[in-house]
Amino acid sequence: MPRHPRPARKWWRLQMISPQAIAAMANALKLVILVAVVGSTACSVVDNLNSQTQATPTAIVQSTATPSPTPNTKPATEVDLTINGVHSGSREADVLSRLGKPKKTENSKEADACAGGYHRYLKYEGITIDLLSDEHKRRYFVTRMEVTSPKWEIKPGIHIGDSLEKIREAYGEPDEETSDCLYYGTKGNEGSVDFYIKDGKLVKASMTETLC
Repeated sequence: MPRHPRPARKWWRLQMISPQAIAAMANALKLVILVAVVGSTACSVVDNLNSQTQATPTAIVQSTATPSPTPNTKPATEVDLTINGVHSGSREADVLSRLGKPKKTENSKEADACAGGYHRYLKYEGITIDLLSDEHKRRYFVTRMEVTSPKWEIKPGIHIGDSLEKIREAYGEPDEETSDCLYYGTKGNEGSVDFYIKDGKLVKASMTETLC
């Protein structure tokens, strides 16, 4: 009986694989694995960055420190200190007519460093008047006064020896105050008027205009 011929092998039949092909396939597999690992690491880094940028912002802690006190912006209390009718800016002739002839008169030899004029001091019992001239020594005007005697009346009816309460009633609250002095401003706030207190009584009153 004749034998049937053996069928021809198909194209997918097993073939011998060369060493070069095996090496190429191994390199390709390594490359695939490397790409997969790098991709996974990159995704992890991106996820971490996204989580950090989406984190809840830190709350701002408000300071509980006590704020500094607000400076006193109240207008300065002005006092036009007037003694027996003499006040800041009075002419020398007016001083002499109201207070009389002084016990002593002194004239400065040097011009005032700020105003440029010359000082003349009229000294009475319990009161000193400081006048300042123009640069030619022709006209003198009151720029400072100091009284320490109760014989002189300080407008409106204040005398040395009066109580601290009476000073407040006459002129109101001072701009500044210490244990022994009440400080006010002159008319126009160009100087100071000071009332010196001892044991609750007025012992000296002065007015000084600012020349600089």
